[in-house]
Amino acid sequence: MVQACQHSCAAAGQFDLAQKLSAAMTINPRPVDHYVILQHFAQARRHMTIGEAHLARQYEIIAELERDGHDVRQKSCSQNS
Repeated sequence: MVQACQHSCAAAGQFDLAQKLSAAMTINPRPVDHYVILQHFAQARRHMTIGEAHLARQYEIIAELERDGHDVRQKSCSQNS
């Protein structure tokens, strides 16, 4: 599952910046400050990086729990009561 996340995140990074700007202009055809768009893309990339780090840590925690003999299978809501 980690590999699937890494693959999709890597694929997302393959888009050219010019394509992103073009897409943004297509969605919102009014004049837009390109600097603002670049800042939004930079912020989105930072958020993706942070999210990927959180996911990686969660997988590490699950692996540690499993190594220690804990049941790491997902339980349904009715089993949590």
